Amino acid sequence: MNTTSPLDGGTTYDMPLYRIPLDGITIGTPVALFNVLRPMSDVWDSLTPVTGQVKMPYSDRYITLVRVGRIVTACAYITLTSNFTQVSNVSVNETIPEGFRPSGDSRAVMRGTDNSGAASFYLYGTPEGKMVLHGTGYTGRFVGISGCWITA
Repeated sequence: MNTTSPLDGGTTYDMPLYRIPLDGITIGTPVALFNVLRPMSDVWDSLTPVTGQVKMPYSDRYITLVRVGRIVTACAYITLTSNFTQVSNVSVNETIPEGFRPSGDSRAVMRGTDNSGAASFYLYGTPEGKMVLHGTGYTGRFVGISGCWITA
C-alpha cells in the first residue's frame, strides 16, 4: 500500500474506502471510511448574504447588517438627531434582530465617529440582542458606523 502524499512527491496514494464487517462467514453492510462532501447547493446557501437592519439610537436612521455564514458586518452613514454627552455603558431601547446577534462568547461592537472626532462612540450588542452605548454624539453630526462579529 502506497501512502506517500502527492505533496511529498508520491505519484500514487492508496486509501481504504470501505470496511466490510464479517460475522463468521456472513458479510455485513460496508462501512464508509471517508467523509462525503456536502452538495454545492448547501454550501452556496450558507454563503448567500442575508441583510437586516437595526435602528441607530439618537437617530431616525438605521444601521445595515449583512450576514454571510456566521459573520455579520454592520455599516451606516447617519445623522444624529439628538445629543448624548459622555454616556458610559448606557442601555438603549434598540435591539439587534434575531439571526444577527453575536454568539455567546463574543459581543457585537460597532464604532461610530465623525470627521472631526467630536462625535465618537461604541455600541455593544449582547447575545440577547440588547445594545449598550458608550461615548459622545451631537445633534446634526454626520457619523460613519462600522462593526463585525460572529453569530451563534
